[in-house]
Amino acid sequence: MRILLVDDESHKLKVLMQVLKSIEGLTEDNVTHVLDLNSAKRELLSTSYNFMILDLNIPESLGESPRAHAGEEFVDEIIEVDKYIKPQEIIILTEYDISETHFKENLDYIGFTILKYSSVQNNWQAIIKSKIWYSMICEKQKNTKPKCDVAIITAVPIEGRAIKKISGSWSHQKFSGDSTFYYETKLVGKDKTINVVHAQQSEMGMHAAATLTTKLINHYNPRYIIMAGIAAGINEGNYLGDIIIPTEIWNYCSGKYTSIEN
Repeated sequence: MRILLVDDESHKLKVLMQVLKSIEGLTEDNVTHVLDLNSAKRELLSTSYNFMILDLNIPESLGESPRAHAGEEFVDEIIEVDKYIKPQEIIILTEYDISETHFKENLDYIGFTILKYSSVQNNWQAIIKSKIWYSMICEKQKNTKPKCDVAIITAVPIEGRAIKKISGSWSHQKFSGDSTFYYETKLVGKDKTINVVHAQQSEMGMHAAATLTTKLINHYNPRYIIMAGIAAGINEGNYLGDIIIPTEIWNYCSGKYTSIEN
């Protein structure tokens, strides 16, 4: 959650920061504050913000006097200029009746939230807290939504090559700080499409499997994770495509055991 405050009035900023910090999960690190429009424009050239809280009477540059309609002109500029990374929502917070009235009379701004700042009434505080709180819930849900239906892990290359045969259309994906290649495809059926990702362990073993599984969860949050393999090469009683459910689990690093007929 990133919030941009564009306001040069210290008393209002103090109260506004207290309101924002009272929202659970929100800290000062989530908030950027600028005192003039030129600084706000620079922020929107490089950073994506969930909210921009804007004072309408704001100076163009530091040291200049505020202009009555500078904030309205800035909103117009944000809408019209493609180079700006547009905030997901703009909240107007003004303490001047004339600014509030003028903004509301412009039909182009009918969908924007405009709040009358007051140091004695806290209606505006409740609205801002409610909007940001709900947006944080939506962000959290979006971030936890599965990005694929099934993640398939393989331990050795021969298994990985077999998995690749389930689709003729794979694309690879890399993530910063992660040396693993992830291969993505879609399996299209009659009634639904399944998003699949495949990844190959860097080496055999439980530690490599656990590490790769953790990375897949972090990157894709899959609904299901499947490990496909040759079942240690044991053929008796096993057929291609079988789902194997163990009755006991043995760490192969500790060795193998076999039954010996006397």
